[in-house]
Order: sequence, then C-alpha cells, then structure tokens
Amino acid sequence: MTVKTLSKGPSCEERVRVYFQRLGMYAVRSVPCRYNGIDISDIDVWLYSRPSPLSRHRINVDIKNKKTPQAIERIFWSLGLCKSFGLDECIVVTTDRRDDVSTFGKSVGVSVLDGNFLPRLNSSDPTRPEINRLSEEDFRALIIRDRDLESAEGWYADYVDGKEKLLTALDFSGVNTHLSHCIARCQNITLRSQRIELASRLLAIHLSHFLITLDFCMKDILFKPETDRMTALDHGFMYGSFGQSGIDRLLTRTDGLIRKYSPDNVSVSARIRDGLATDFKNRNYALLRDYFLKPDVAHDLFEMAVVCEGIAFGGTTIAFPANFPAPIKAMIGVVADHAGLDRGKLL
Repeated sequence: MTVKTLSKGPSCEERVRVYFQRLGMYAVRSVPCRYNGIDISDIDVWLYSRPSPLSRHRINVDIKNKKTPQAIERIFWSLGLCKSFGLDECIVVTTDRRDDVSTFGKSVGVSVLDGNFLPRLNSSDPTRPEINRLSEEDFRALIIRDRDLESAEGWYADYVDGKEKLLTALDFSGVNTHLSHCIARCQNITLRSQRIELASRLLAIHLSHFLITLDFCMKDILFKPETDRMTALDHGFMYGSFGQSGIDRLLTRTDGLIRKYSPDNVSVSARIRDGLATDFKNRNYALLRDYFLKPDVAHDLFEMAVVCEGIAFGGTTIAFPANFPAPIKAMIGVVADHAGLDRGKLL
C-alpha cells in the first residue's frame, strides 16, 4: 500500500515523513505522548538528526491538512509539547497561506511550512523508491491482523512502547527497554514463529529505536577517556539510567523497609542483591560494551538506525536477519550472544 490509498490526514503525514527522511533525518510517525499512563496526544512526526558528533536535534512536527487548520492554535500547542518533553524545535505544517501565520511562528521560534509547501508534497512522483514503503497504518495492520495469535497484542504494545520511549526515555533505561524488545523478537525468530516475517520487521524497527537512543547517550561520552567510556557503558547496560549508585540506593532503601516492616524476612534483601549480581554476570554485558565502544560502530549508530528503519518499512517482501546488511547482522549476533541465543538459528 502506498500513501495514495490513505485518507487525507495520514497521507499527508506519510509524505511529510518521507520528505524529512530524504533530508537525512530519522523520522517516526504517531509517537504517543503520555503522562503517568494517561494519553495526552501524539506527535505527528518526531524527527531526530545528528548534525555533528557532539550534537543531536529532536523536532516535533505538527501536521494539519484541513480547510480550517487553526494554525495559530497549532503553534501554541506545538510549543507546549516541545517544552513539556524537552525537544529542541517544533515545526507546524499547515494549509494556511497567510503571511501572518509564518510571521507569528517566527516570532515565537516555531518554523511554519504553510499552504505553499503542501502542494509540492502532493505533486511528488509516487514511483519514487522512498514512497514504495509501508505506511504507519500498513505497519500497524500487519501486527494486529491475526487476533487469534497471542503475540499480536503483545508485539504491538512493544512497538508503541518503543516509540513512546523515543520521546520520554532517551537514556540508558530506554536503551535497555529497546534491547529487551529486540531480544524478544530474536527469540520469536529462533523458534521459527509462524509470524517470522513480522518478527523480522519488528526486530528491525526495535533495533533502530535502540540505536537512536544509544546514539543520544553516546554523545556525552564519545570523547572521554576509554576507561570512562567503558564504565559509562558498563553501568548503562547493567543498571540503566539509575547507574550503579542509584541501584545501590534503591536496594538500601528496600533493605531498610524490609527491616522496619517485615523483620522476619531480612534475608530477602540479601537474596535480591545476590540475584542481581548473578544476573549481571550471566548476561555478559561486556560483549555489548566492547562492541559499541568500537570507533567505527559508535560513529555509525545513526546511519545503522536509518537502515534498520528502512528494512522494517520496506514495501517489498521483508528480508530475514540472515539477509540484513553485514553491519546489522554483526550487531544482531552480539545481541544474540548477550542473550544466550543460538546465532545459527537467527542468522
């Protein structure tokens, strides 16, 4: 299915996404905005770019392809989302052609792509390779079409969770969430699930989320001494955004609560510490650390994320992991080794 078969709103969002992808940005549609589990809204298109090794740029794109777009209101709304979620910029795409809209947007730091911009998108050549890809609606339909399979709802929930974490958890906790999604889909593939093609697409998109989040984390440690980078990755993969000190404080607080309210179970705290230590040892986090410390790998995180996103949304028959590009296969192999999975069944 191409964007031509979508209704007016989604079709416009897809064309905007492709437009920014052609400019070299990583673009995600329909990113949920939630607070304490409450659905607030969603971001039409979330953009991520890497202008330099030390800088990253995150943009909220608000799109309204309507006869009465209420452009000024959309500018206020976009500014609110941008501030609430710590984004770097916001763009409003609107059918409104009034100069006052663009002038007002500029005065408050919002870029406006007005009604003179949209016709250029609509007249784009539909045979371009970038257009021949699944839409967000197609992708969702692939995941949830088989309601009789137990995996359908869980797989879609993981996918939505992954998109949300791009907005709310660009840290090592987010890295580890995406990593867990990747491992789950790898397990589905090694078990030769009847939905192996879908599992391969989802593995690709979870890998792209993982790489974008890790790329954001790496910007702060890229030029530090190697020992500092090793420690940062070790603690990040092991303990998430809490870090070792944060986990230690949490365990100490837990121990204090157990001693105060359940003194007969003080041994539980020790078992928790021992269990975590065993888990950290068995999962072999050093494999991940050493692989992503390689200069060529760290340098290419953003580019690999873009490639993985393209694999996931490819309009033709999906390539299975064994046929992914060599750098992506190498990374999947490291993830498989970390998770104790059989590379042979995966690649």
